[in-house]
Amino acid sequence: MMSLKHGSLNAAQAEDYFKNVYSIDDYYGEKQRVVGQWIGKGATDLNLIGDVAHEDFSALLQGIDPHTGAVLVQKASGYDQRAAGWDAVFNAPKSFSEQALIGEDHRLFPVHDFAVKQAVDAVEQYAMARMYGGREYVNTANIVGAAFTHIAARPVAKVNHGPDPHLHTHVVFLNLTQRPDGAIRALSPVEIYRAQRLGSAVYRSELSQGAQRLGYGTYMTARDGRWELEGYTREQVMAFSSRREQIEKNMAELGVSGAKAAQIVTLSTRQAKEEYDEAALKAEWKERALEYGIDTASHLERALSRGDLRHGTDADAREAVDFAIAHNTNREAVIDRREIEVSALQHGMSRVTLDAVRRQMDREEDLGRLIPTTYNVAHPQGAFTTDRVLAVERENVALMRQRCASPVQPVASRDEVQRWAEDKRLSAEQSAAAHLALSSDKSIMAIEGSAGAAKTWTVGAIREFAEDHGYIVRGFAMTSTARKELRDAGIKAETIASLLARPRPMPTGPEIWFIDESSLVSSDKANRILKLVQDMGIERLAFVGDQAQHQNIEAGAPMRQFLSEGMPVALLEDIRRQRDPELREAVKVARHDGAAAFELLQEQGRITEIADVNRRYRQIAADYVAGIEAKQKTLAISPGNDERKTLNAEIRALLVERGHVRQRGVEHEVLVHRDMTPAQIAHFGSYQEGDVIRISGNRAQQRQGLKRDSYITVEAVNHDGKFLVLRTHDGRHVEASTVRWKDDDKVFAEVYTAESRTIAKGDRIQIRRPDNRRDIANGEFATVLAIGNQKARVRFEGKEPRELTLPLDALRHIDYGYTVTSFSSQGSTVDKVVINDDSMRSARLVNREEEYVSVSRARIDARIYTDDAQALRRAVARDPKKEIALEAIRQEPTQQIRPQQSQPISIRI
Repeated sequence: MMSLKHGSLNAAQAEDYFKNVYSIDDYYGEKQRVVGQWIGKGATDLNLIGDVAHEDFSALLQGIDPHTGAVLVQKASGYDQRAAGWDAVFNAPKSFSEQALIGEDHRLFPVHDFAVKQAVDAVEQYAMARMYGGREYVNTANIVGAAFTHIAARPVAKVNHGPDPHLHTHVVFLNLTQRPDGAIRALSPVEIYRAQRLGSAVYRSELSQGAQRLGYGTYMTARDGRWELEGYTREQVMAFSSRREQIEKNMAELGVSGAKAAQIVTLSTRQAKEEYDEAALKAEWKERALEYGIDTASHLERALSRGDLRHGTDADAREAVDFAIAHNTNREAVIDRREIEVSALQHGMSRVTLDAVRRQMDREEDLGRLIPTTYNVAHPQGAFTTDRVLAVERENVALMRQRCASPVQPVASRDEVQRWAEDKRLSAEQSAAAHLALSSDKSIMAIEGSAGAAKTWTVGAIREFAEDHGYIVRGFAMTSTARKELRDAGIKAETIASLLARPRPMPTGPEIWFIDESSLVSSDKANRILKLVQDMGIERLAFVGDQAQHQNIEAGAPMRQFLSEGMPVALLEDIRRQRDPELREAVKVARHDGAAAFELLQEQGRITEIADVNRRYRQIAADYVAGIEAKQKTLAISPGNDERKTLNAEIRALLVERGHVRQRGVEHEVLVHRDMTPAQIAHFGSYQEGDVIRISGNRAQQRQGLKRDSYITVEAVNHDGKFLVLRTHDGRHVEASTVRWKDDDKVFAEVYTAESRTIAKGDRIQIRRPDNRRDIANGEFATVLAIGNQKARVRFEGKEPRELTLPLDALRHIDYGYTVTSFSSQGSTVDKVVINDDSMRSARLVNREEEYVSVSRARIDARIYTDDAQALRRAVARDPKKEIALEAIRQEPTQQIRPQQSQPISIRI
C-alpha cells in the first residue's frame, strides 16, 4: 500500500532523514549504503536519472538546480523551516516480503520496484502548482521523486528477536514541479494526498500481476484490495508482523481505530533503529520461519513449475468498471476519475490492471454510458457522470416545474393568515413562511432557515392552522431524530425511508407534506417523493431545511437545483439558539463564509492552536470535563470517525479519573456500521470474515434460510464460489450468494463490524440505530444509571427525559457519546461545544459546512482546537457542495483529458 505521511518534511529534517534513514540501512553492521533512485517525470525533465547523489538531493531541498546552481524555487521562510517534501511509503504484503527476503526469490525485487514506479506515475498526474500570485491552480502532472528501498521493519520493544522482514520503499516527493509555462514552482500536495488511494490500488495491482507472472497465486484479505500469496496462512503472515501487532495492541488498549489513530500510535511507539549483521538477521528469519511452518522453498518450487498465472480478461475489466460506476454514482452525481479507477482496481484486484480499467472506461465513454464533464480544478484528470444520473436530474426539474405551474386553492385568505400570525406573535420571517404555506396558491415550496432559526417550531405553528382548516399535515425526515422533533411539534411524522418503503393509502382529504432536513435528500429520493406526491394527489409539498448545513450521503443536490430553477422559498434567518451575541454573529457569517467566520471566532478567543496531537486531545478532554463540571451540557465534535474514537477514549479516561464515570464496568460488544453502497452489498467480495449482518428478510434471503431481523456472522468468504459462509444465531452454517440482497438502490442487509466497549455507570452513550418499538431515535443520547446482569438502566436526554431498563442485546447499536462527528451532531443543541479540527484532514471532512454545523450546535460557547490556525482558516474556506451533473456538463467538455495526454490545464479560482 501507499502511505503518505501527515505533514511535510522541512529541509533540515529531510537532510537528516537522507543521512540517517533513507540512504543507510541500519540493520547492517557495516552501515551498508542504500542507493536511492530518481523517479517521476519531473526528475527526468531535470535530467535526474539513476542513482540519487547526496549533493543533488541536498541542492533540491533548498530549491536549487544541482546541475547549474540556479535557484529553482525561492525559499519560503528560511532553510530550516522550508517545506522540502513529503514522505510516501510503499509497503509490500507481508507474505511477499517473506518470500523475497527469507525465500530469497530475487525475482520479486524488480516486481516491487516496477509496482512502485507505476504507482508514482499514476499519482504524479495529480501534481498541482499555483499561478498568478496564488489565485490559480494549474495541473502540472510531474513530480521530482527520490526512492529508497529497505528490507526490514522497525524493531519492537520487549520481543526476543530482531526486526521483521519488511520490503518497503520510501519515495520523497520534493517540493518542486514544472508548470506548463516552464517555470518551476512549489508543489501543491493536496491532490497528491487525494490520490493516495489510487497509488495504493495501482501498487497492489501491479505487484499482484507481477507475482502471478512469476507463478505465485494470490488471495484477497480485505475489500480494499489487500492480498497475500497463496500458501501463506494468516498465522504465518502475522508471525513476522510484530510491529503491526504492537500498533494494533496499543490502539486496542486506547480504544481507538482508523488511519489517523494508527499514525499517532505508530509515531509514539517507534523504536530507534539498531545495528544487525545481515547474515545473522537472515539466519534468524529462516529459523523463525521453520518454527511457523513457512516453507519458502516449496513455494518457490511450485511457482517455478507453474509459470505465468495471470488470467485477467476484458470481461473482468468490464465487470470491475460496472461495479465502480454503480458504487460511486450512489454517492456522487459527478465522479472523479480517481474514484472509478480505485474502485475498479480494488474490485478486480489480481485480475485487472490500470491500463485495462482505462481502456474499459474509454469504451464506456464511447458508448455514451460514461459522460465526461467540463474540466474543473477539483478534478485534475477529469470527472464523469452517467446517462442515468442526468435522466433523474432532468426529470426532477421537470416535475418541480410542473408543480410550480399548477396552482392550488389557498388554505385560507391572506387576511385570515395575517390575523392568526399576529395573534400567534410570529416574526415577520415566520409570517412570510406561513403565508407561502397557507395563503398562496403554490403547490410546491421551500422553507430555508439558518441553524437555530426555529424552523421546526414554525412548521409546528403552520400545522396548527392547517389542521384547524381541515387539512391533514404530515412530516417526513431523513433521520429518526428529526422525525422525533417533528412529532414533538405535533406533526404526524415518519422517516423518508418509511415513506418510500411500502404503498400508502390514498388521501381522504387535502394534505400538506413537509419534507424536513431537505439538504440530506438525494436526487433519487427527491425523484421518488415527487412522483409519489403526484400519484397521490397531495395538495402541497414543502421542503424544509438549510442548504448550508451537511448534505446527503447519496448522490445529488436536488434542493439547490430546485432553488436555482425558481422554486418559491421563504427564508428564516433570525438565529435564536445562540445566547452570546458574538457567537451568534460568527454562526451567521459561517453560513456563507467559512474564512470570515473563522476570523471572527479567532478575534473572540475561541481558537486554540496545539500542534502536538496528543497534547491537543488532552486539552480537549480537559475542556470537555470542565464544561460538565460547570453543569453545562457539553459535546465534543471531530470530523473523522477515527478521531472521534480517539477523543472518546481520552475524554472517558479523564471522566473516570475525576469520578464522573465508574472505573469498573461491563465489557460489551457493540456494532459499528460499515456504510456499504448497494453495489457493495450485492458483491460477495465486499464482506470480510467476522462481519455481522442484519438481515431484512427479502424473498431471496428467506429461500436461503435467513430470517427477517436476524443477525448472522460471516465465517468465510469463498472467492472461488463467489458466496459467503454464514453462521446464524442458532449455530447453523449457511452458504449464501449476496447478488439478490439488493433491488436497484434498495438494500436488504446492514453490515457491521463487532467491537468491544467498556460500559459503566455514568457513561454517556449515543444510539447509532433507531429502535422504533421502544421509540428510541438514531442519534439520541443517554446516560447509564446502572449496568449488570445483562441489562442496563439508562436515562435519555431531550425535552422530556425518560428512563428505560433495557437488555444489553438491545444496546448493541451504541457508542460512547462524548465525541460525535460533525455530520452526526446536526440537529443537536447543547450549551458548549469543543471542536477538534485538524487542518490536514480532507476537504470532505474539514470545510465551511463542517465549521458552520459544529459551531452552531452551541447555545453559550464554542471552542476550536487545531494543529495550525492559519492552515485551518484556509481549510474552512472550502465549500464542499455536492456537484450537480446537469451543471457539470452545461459547457462542452472540450478540456476533458485522458491520462495518457500530458497537456496541463489551468483554471482561475
